[in-house]
Amino acid sequence: MKNCFSYENIKIGHCTDLERKYSHLEIFYQNYNSLFMEVAISDEKQLVFKIYPSEVEIMLSVDDWDAILTTAKDFLPKAVKEGDDLEERDKLWELSRRKPTQQEIKLIEFLANKGSINLPFQWKDKLMVVPLGDGNMVSLSLIPTGLDDRQQIHPIEFVSDYQFTDEDGVEVLVSLYLDGMGDLYELGIRKTDFSPLIKMPTL
Repeated sequence: MKNCFSYENIKIGHCTDLERKYSHLEIFYQNYNSLFMEVAISDEKQLVFKIYPSEVEIMLSVDDWDAILTTAKDFLPKAVKEGDDLEERDKLWELSRRKPTQQEIKLIEFLANKGSINLPFQWKDKLMVVPLGDGNMVSLSLIPTGLDDRQQIHPIEFVSDYQFTDEDGVEVLVSLYLDGMGDLYELGIRKTDFSPLIKMPTL
């Protein structure tokens, strides 16, 4: 639950659910902390009110109903925008996913060996990557097969790094990271002046 607002007899919570495109509101009867209503958003981007059975008698004032409707109407456009933006980012993420190049494979292998990390069997065949950043940097999100929908697992573990000089004379720092489960997570490639990388290092 992201936020919770209290009124005369109710509490309204803003909730997210990975199974749904849009977030939703949950309404609790304050004295009993009992969930009795959900305000969701339909595929047609309209508000939908769902009433749950309750073991206690729910008595709401006019102000309570006004708070529910006002909060729901204010919530609708924001939640729709957030959900649509996230869906668009997911589409762009999927379109940019690709197999790593041989240079990227060598760099990951080099950093893993430097950090004394044993990579899984056939990791090269199963790995996918997604470029990160604004186009100047070429850092890569690393996606082992079977972890396509993973959420960021903390803490992120630093493995090792390597510094080299790009063809324009600018220093570049390359770093390898694992997620909290020990799976490949990110290959960070950052130039000290934030300019585009010209050439990967020769290892």
